[in-house]
Amino acid sequence: VRNFQSGTFQLAVEKGLPILPMAVKYRAPRGIYKWFKKDPNAELRIGAPVVPDMTLPRQEAIADLCARSRLAVMHLLGIENEEENTKIREMFPTY
Repeated sequence: VRNFQSGTFQLAVEKGLPILPMAVKYRAPRGIYKWFKKDPNAELRIGAPVVPDMTLPRQEAIADLCARSRLAVMHLLGIENEEENTKIREMFPTY
């Protein structure tokens, strides 16, 4: 999971609205589908809303919301910590 840009989080903090973390995970077809389907199956995972901390100053609230949302997406994908995320990112080229 790459770092997120702050635009969406700025808007969420200004309006006091939560962010809904979502992640798409792909897997090979199983069962009877593996005979008929060649493309991987896509699974959309939706996490619990991440609410901005309105007690923090604006810039800190944006950074906090961004960091907590990124962690939520990582957990949806089964990535436990930043170290594991770094190992996975090093396996794939960046564009």
